[in-house]
Amino acid sequence: MTGDDGGVVVVNNHFKAFCPDEHFWRAPVCRHDPTQCILYVTGGDGWNLDVMQRTAAYSIPLGVGVANSWDNYLLVPKTYKTMFFSWTPDDSLLDLNPVNVIYPPYNAYAHSQGDLSTASSRTPLAKMTSYDLGYLAPDLFKLLEKSAFDIDLIYSLMRTKQETGATPEEVACNWLKKNEARWSQWIPDPTLCIRGFGLYDATTETFSSSRQAATTCKAQLLSLEIVDESG
Repeated sequence: MTGDDGGVVVVNNHFKAFCPDEHFWRAPVCRHDPTQCILYVTGGDGWNLDVMQRTAAYSIPLGVGVANSWDNYLLVPKTYKTMFFSWTPDDSLLDLNPVNVIYPPYNAYAHSQGDLSTASSRTPLAKMTSYDLGYLAPDLFKLLEKSAFDIDLIYSLMRTKQETGATPEEVACNWLKKNEARWSQWIPDPTLCIRGFGLYDATTETFSSSRQAATTCKAQLLSLEIVDESG
């Protein structure tokens, strides 16, 4: 794809990265002078090695290495000035205040054809619950549905935990105490009933046809599980 034949060797009919010193793969622009390479560290079995193709596409002088353990993956960037692969949200390397390298926007078709020069696809962060939570605990479901935490807030809370040594519960509790104006908007209207529930006045213990006269929602019907020859 890049024409960088010098960066690979063929082993058992498969391309393999060529590491002259058996430790680092060198980008074309600094291959003949490794002192000009910027160290790039990743981990696992080689997370995000797409960056190797981008070094050729954009003449980025990287020396790419895969740490041989999780501990070393965390140690090297904290010991040396390096670039490194990371993900969000995560606090493993948060104290280094990492910033993103910006590539051209992700191109799905190009990636499907083996052209990895554009940015990697993003994994959406989604809220996931049990399929029946909306019926078993509708207020909780609505609260989770409305809640919103931006990435800057998440990192701020992570840094607070690191700097103070507080527990996650303590950090969350302190944030709730200081930000009532924000989270109070997430609390659902108790009279917005879901299917199977009706407007109910807890004071008179009667169902109501008027939202103004109701204080909550209550199930109007009860269904019991029956097991017979059909299942």
